[in-house]
Order: sequence, then structure tokens, then C-alpha cells
Amino acid sequence: MESRSERRAAQKGRTEIGHFIEPMACLAVADLPAGSDWEYELKLDGYRAIAFKTRGRVHLRSRNGRDFSQRFPSLGRALEPLADETVVDGEIVVSWCRDFTERRDTMASGRFLFVSFDGGGNTAPTYPLVRRLVARGHKVTLLGQPAQAKAARALGATFAPLGLPDWTPGASIEEQEDVLLPLLFGPAVGEAVLESLDREAPEVLVVDCMLTSGLAAAERSRLPAAALVHLLYKQFVRGTTGRMWEAALSTINTMRARFGLPPAVSPMALMDPMKVVLVACPQEFDVAMPDLPANVRYVGAIRDDPPTDKQKSLWGSTNGQPRVLVAFSTTYQHQEEALRRTATALRAGDYHSWQYDRFEHHRVRSERGDSSRSPPRCSAPGLCVGCNPCGLRHSDGGTGARRAASLHAHGTRPIR
Repeated sequence: MESRSERRAAQKGRTEIGHFIEPMACLAVADLPAGSDWEYELKLDGYRAIAFKTRGRVHLRSRNGRDFSQRFPSLGRALEPLADETVVDGEIVVSWCRDFTERRDTMASGRFLFVSFDGGGNTAPTYPLVRRLVARGHKVTLLGQPAQAKAARALGATFAPLGLPDWTPGASIEEQEDVLLPLLFGPAVGEAVLESLDREAPEVLVVDCMLTSGLAAAERSRLPAAALVHLLYKQFVRGTTGRMWEAALSTINTMRARFGLPPAVSPMALMDPMKVVLVACPQEFDVAMPDLPANVRYVGAIRDDPPTDKQKSLWGSTNGQPRVLVAFSTTYQHQEEALRRTATALRAGDYHSWQYDRFEHHRVRSERGDSSRSPPRCSAPGLCVGCNPCGLRHSDGGTGARRAASLHAHGTRPIR
């Protein structure tokens, strides 16, 4: 029969289950022991951790007793099937990283602030990144226009407003300069970023490349920051968009002065202070730059579902015709005449073509006064875009859609 003192000792042991016990450390030696009694394995650098489950709850501790449960929530969930009073001693590692510092940074459950706006070109890569980070246990805040609030919540992120209004449905971009210019070149975005830094205390910033004051705020913060380029890099810094930014440098530098920053000498210089510049397209699609900055990384199309070899090509049967992918902006900018010229040129040649634009769909929605999905109208009146001899096909999609399509366009090459 169990004595009273034995029962008290047993009870004390049960109440102390779950208390941290420092794990045994390896013994450093000058020479490895030899002989058949010894076996060796690769040492994986990471975090030494002790996981234990007691009273139905999983605990995760570092070798020094620090709580890892919030830092690595997915590991805690993975260990929930363990029986009570189970202890697991191991190393938390990320196998694809190159060294311990990168593993440490990758494994940390961090706080990210994404600075975006309601444009199909930039939301196409931004939203999948947000979704992936949330799925890995990170806390993500999306700073954007009011229309993005619903998307942010669906992604599992916190939404914060930029303080700028939404676009007017049915109006072209050039008819909304009161929204466009402050968004791209005014200080409001950067001021909203600084307010979010105080409120959310993020550890990493991801800023769309077109939001110049957002980049300025990231530069001023000195936090690790990434610029997300949702179009071809060369075109952005030295092409049509680059020339627009060059013309606006005076305005941009006036804004930068408000943030206590020196003037920028070029559009490319705006992203030089970023830790990394992520270009969301394959490098083969862009024009080569001998002076490509060291912080630029071409990461390819960023999508929720990567393509597989088994997917059917969007092109269908080409009958030997050269393949041509024609892409127009998500944003309506009175592209009707350009569409007419494009269709006429393709009709004159023997091409198998696919055209992407989404702005006509937005116009249909605006004119109908509802958000029901409608087939896009022909963008070039008088031309049968869907079945004309050049094979030009009309689809509902913007910048992100054209990159997705390009992944399936086997054998195509970008036009230099």
C-alpha cells in the first residue's frame, strides 16, 4: 500500500512535469574517437530545442529555456498527436538555407509590412507572398487603398489604410490624377508607412517599386526592406516608366527632403538602399543590363499555384505559326487605338497570338452598375478580335496574368 509520503512525492512529481530541464550539451574534444563502436552523422546548424507535451498541451523550449512556441507555431501543431508526457530533444533547421545566419532569419516568426496599392499588376505578386508568409506563421500587415481591405483579411493579414481614396470606377488613370500623383510621388504613402512602423513594429518592409515615398520611408527606417518590382526591371528604370520617373525627379526629391533624405539622381537610385529588389518576372524576359545593381534578384512569376508539366498549353494548336503574346495594362488608359493597331498588324501576318487586358472588364462592370463577372467586350470595334484571321484571342487578365500565361508558352522568346 502506498504511504502518504509516497503519494505526496508522486503528486509533486506530477505537478512539476512540464518544467524545463536543461538538455545535455555535446562534449568538445580534440580528436574523434575511432573504432566500430562509434557512428557519425552530419551536424545540422539551427536551434537546439526540447519539445514536450503535458496535460494535452505542447511546449517548445530552446536549450536555455526560452519559449519557442510562438516563434515556431507550426512545429507545435505538428507535435500535437504526441501522447502526454512525451519529450522530444532535437534541432530546428531549414535544410535549404546556406548557413546558420540564413537559417535563423528564415525560421524566425517575424512581422512583415507590405506597402501596396489597388492595381492588378502589383497585387498579382504581392498577394501570394502575403499568403505564404501568413501560412508560415508570420504576422503580416498590408498597407493599401480601402478596396484592398477585404483581400487582406482573406489572406489572413491585418489591413491598414494608406490614407488615399480608391479609384473611381469606369474612369481612366489619366482622369484620376488627384489620386494617382499623390499615390506615386506624394508624401502620404511614406507618412502612412512611418505611422505603421510605430503601431505594428514590423521587422521587414516590402514596398511596391512605384510608391516612391514608401521607398523613402523604408530607407529612413533602416529596417531590412525589399522593393517589389511587378514589371520588367529595365523598362521600369530606363524605359517608358523610367522616363516618367526621370521627369518627376524634382517632385520626388522634394518629397524625399521631407523625410530627411538626400536627392535621388535616377529612378534606379530610389531602390539602391533596399536590401533586395525582387523582380517578379524571369530574367530572360528582360533586356540585359551590364550595370544591373547587386541587390536586384529576378525571382520569376510569383503565383499561388506554380505551373506543372502536365498542364495544357493555353496556346492550343499553332499549326506552325509564330507565337506572339500581346499584353496591355490592367488599368484602363484609353488603349483602344493601340489595340486596333495591334490587331491590324497581327492580322497582316501569320501569327498565333494571345492578348491579355483586363480594363474592358472593369468598364463593363462600371456601366452595368454591379460586380457580376461579364465576358469582356471587343476592345477594337470593327475587328473580330476573338476569331479574326490572325488568331488574336482576347482574355481577362493584366500584368500578373500575362506572366502566368508566359510560363505556359513553351518555346516563346521575349521580344528585345
